[in-house]
Amino acid sequence: MIHALLIASFLGFASSIVLEDTNPVYEEVTKRGVVVPKGPPLKLPAPTLSDGLDAAAQRKAIESIADARRPVEALLKNAVSAPIVIKTSDDKASAAAGGTGKRVDAWFIVYGDLKKIVDHGFGANDQADPEDEPNPNDARFTGKLLTPEELLVRKIEPLVSAGIVENYGNADLQLFNRVRVRGTSRSVQTQTDESVTYSTILDPRFALDTKYPNQWQSVTRDDAGKLQYGPSKAYAGMGGYVKATELKEPQGAILVEYHLAYDEPEGWFRGANVIRTKLPIIMQDHVKKLRRRLAQR
Repeated sequence: MIHALLIASFLGFASSIVLEDTNPVYEEVTKRGVVVPKGPPLKLPAPTLSDGLDAAAQRKAIESIADARRPVEALLKNAVSAPIVIKTSDDKASAAAGGTGKRVDAWFIVYGDLKKIVDHGFGANDQADPEDEPNPNDARFTGKLLTPEELLVRKIEPLVSAGIVENYGNADLQLFNRVRVRGTSRSVQTQTDESVTYSTILDPRFALDTKYPNQWQSVTRDDAGKLQYGPSKAYAGMGGYVKATELKEPQGAILVEYHLAYDEPEGWFRGANVIRTKLPIIMQDHVKKLRRRLAQR
């Protein structure tokens, strides 16, 4: 859904559905945490909306993310420009240990059929529009699923058991012409009668892969304005999930929530809050596009 920033490095690879509440990647990012180079693993919270809640309990959960500028009624408004709630922060446990772990949490409401989200996926590619003009302040993203043959060469056997099918996707993401991040993630999507959850994590088995390594490079411009890429450096520590849950009231409303944890090396932005500054603007733009497209389908 967000064709931008760090989340785009994962989304777009979910084509597998699990009909049971069994998602090993979700369990990893919420219970064991995303392993980062320094400090404790970054643990993500449980969803704001769990399955099985009645309308009153759902309303109370949504009230917990609302605030004075974005009250519940505004969040629930069936409008392209309805507000979103986004929080970016340093991970407290990571910061206390001298690490550079970061968190992004976001919530917004869309209207439509949950089956459309399942059929079309959470992917960044689902948002791609050939008529969109390139935006130098946006993220540039390309990605692909690894083939069974490519996984076999790497002695990786995706789990195919009890309805579970894993996917492995490689992403190449450029952030604001400041940093380029490449990596391969393991992902699993799960579905119930009232929600769909897509979970993903950067796979450490690709740390030194010859074709699909997990690494980053600084990006600069030369005197002619041409982009220049610095030496490749190892990258580790990124994972998250996105969940879409149907609301009992109002009819047709779906709460979408993102929870992401990642390591942001000092060399990315030299300590500047680039992501925190640019992400809300980018998200608003792409959530508007998502709402329009769900309404049209």
